[in-house]
Amino acid sequence: MELTVMRFCYCLLLTLFTTPVIAWDIVCDNTLTCRVIEYSDISDTGVIKSSILFQRKAGANQPVEIYVRTKNNKEEDEEDIEIKNTQQLDNSLAAFINQEYLGELKEIQNNIYQLSQFQATKIIQAFTKNEKVIFRNNRSQSSYTNGGFYDVMLTMDKKQGRVGTTGAVIAHGNKNESNVYAPIPVPTIKKGKVIAPEQSQKLNTNEVIKIFPQFKKRYIHEAKCDAYDLEDPYYDETQGYDKRFRLIKLDNNHDLLETRCWFSAYNSGNAYWIISNTAKLSNKNIKFINNEGNTYKNGTISSIAKLRGEGDCLEKSSWTWNGHKFMLSSNISTGECLGFDGGAWELPSFVSEIK
Repeated sequence: MELTVMRFCYCLLLTLFTTPVIAWDIVCDNTLTCRVIEYSDISDTGVIKSSILFQRKAGANQPVEIYVRTKNNKEEDEEDIEIKNTQQLDNSLAAFINQEYLGELKEIQNNIYQLSQFQATKIIQAFTKNEKVIFRNNRSQSSYTNGGFYDVMLTMDKKQGRVGTTGAVIAHGNKNESNVYAPIPVPTIKKGKVIAPEQSQKLNTNEVIKIFPQFKKRYIHEAKCDAYDLEDPYYDETQGYDKRFRLIKLDNNHDLLETRCWFSAYNSGNAYWIISNTAKLSNKNIKFINNEGNTYKNGTISSIAKLRGEGDCLEKSSWTWNGHKFMLSSNISTGECLGFDGGAWELPSFVSEIK
């Protein structure tokens, strides 16, 4: 079953293929922060060794921040590197434009590096001039060319209202940035109080129907679930009867029903309903949430979906309880499926602040 794809008016995902596997991507979130990513050219050994991230917040005078992530695979990295006209490198990662040495990069997390503003400015200039950008140490190097750079950066300029301004990357002009789009405030979700530690119980089909009389119908037609044939008894070998549904005490007035809903090659999803435990038993008092979650914990339903079996590209979402309903609180993709564990980068299309 396909996951529901969340779309927002301030979210853009544009993929421009420069080779069958290398792509520039741009994702702008609901605050108008935009992120552009690219992957290094394929090496002689047939692998992609690093990825570069350009990040810029909306608003006047915001810099373009640049980060590089390398793979942690020694077998892929080992190769002879010829160093010309530069100091001898150690294991630290350094940036070059052609053979011009721009200095070492600051490692801020394991295999993730941040460029200084000087380095970032030079790298952007190199891409606009179609110069070769290289990141390397004494063991390995990865290079980048600018195919697709113009289009994604022009999209960023347009998305943030920078066209014709001195701060635009591509569509620059003489106007100052006084009228560029301001950042959209991060939406705030006031998290509702939930029962902690968690209290839950396993139910069989008949026990669910006692509190949710139309469960069978809504399982199939509302949630589009097909994980279970509810007419075919399922017997747990240890308990002797069906206990495949979970009823979670959400707060003092609501319970949360969780059931397996669907399976696919790499993923599965649960369906969730909110059941009022104070109102008169009624179908209208039972609210469907979604069929995308994997887990519930401490007031949040979370979903992580692999786009292929290796787990190198993911879609992640979460919904947070506000005392009345579960509200979307995050939606994140991780870029192309190119061998980075868990995906190369987190690219949110929706962010929020939980209070």
